[in-house]
Amino acid sequence: VLQQWKAQRIAGEGKLDGKHDVGQFAGEAPFLDGHVYVHPAAPGARYELTVLGDLHGCYSCLKGAVMQADFFAKVEAYRLDPTRPNPKLVLLGDYIDRGRFSYNGILRTVMQMFLAAPEHVYILRGNHEYYIEYKGRIYGGVKPAEAINTLVGYMPGEMFEAYMHFFEQMPNVLLFDRLMFVHAGIPRDVALAEKYQDLSSLNDPELRFQMLWSDPSTADYIPDDLQAQNARFPFGRLQFEKFMAQLGCNMMVRGHEKIDDGFKSIYPFAQAALLNLFSAGGAENNDLPETSSYRSVTPMALTIHVEAGSARVVPWEIDYRPFNDPRRNKFFASPPEIEHKTG
Repeated sequence: VLQQWKAQRIAGEGKLDGKHDVGQFAGEAPFLDGHVYVHPAAPGARYELTVLGDLHGCYSCLKGAVMQADFFAKVEAYRLDPTRPNPKLVLLGDYIDRGRFSYNGILRTVMQMFLAAPEHVYILRGNHEYYIEYKGRIYGGVKPAEAINTLVGYMPGEMFEAYMHFFEQMPNVLLFDRLMFVHAGIPRDVALAEKYQDLSSLNDPELRFQMLWSDPSTADYIPDDLQAQNARFPFGRLQFEKFMAQLGCNMMVRGHEKIDDGFKSIYPFAQAALLNLFSAGGAENNDLPETSSYRSVTPMALTIHVEAGSARVVPWEIDYRPFNDPRRNKFFASPPEIEHKTG
């Protein structure tokens, strides 16, 4: 995966420089510049985007969604007949922690899917894909960090160090036509004023970090001092509208925030749409510990049909239940060898 990203970055290097609006890429081929994917809509083309929010170790949700969407059959059909809708799979981050199947479940699978169809699959980074090193040891950037905590003592530190470097290479943003896909949201006003010059500024490490952590507020505007209080900070509707207008985007799809209904339109009357998606959960989902708060969530996915400058969004419920069955999910074929734990 790292080699594939490197090749994509070499081909796309510098293409964001001096660009201020996603409309300036009309007619260009898709590319990855740094940590930002850009996919202009080709004239006359039709696209079908399957979008998944936070998966958090819920392998049954990932497998259920990909099977329900018939994603790889659509990829094969498109390769045979490019007049069909071009299928894309967009993953909004937070692959690990909370659920039982993080590294060997979700992460391994999304990497395999990306390598099988790198021009169709987009792996974006979440705030849980953020590790830090302190005094020679690697720690998860969130608490609790179940994925790393479960395997400490069983696996060498070099494994977690490799994941830390892998996470640093994950792309942060997909700009698809005039749609923006990102894990959390927009940067702080102060950081934007200091660092934003053109679309290449989205590669700035501080702005990338902040887009992994922010949340929308019901307020119109959040003052600078309130935004500065925590790593996870709020933004208001007017700040969101200004940021989207600056990029030339008219819709943002984000995850990050647990939504019990699995899907929610945050600013239905704003100048730009903001959609919140959460794809982990399920009251009966054995991918989650019995006491998990995510059992209150109805895991959802989106299909977004893009054609002729318009986007039609269709939310749908993920049926994870068939993949809690050991006949369809080998993770349940035998008892776990290592206890899933938070501490």
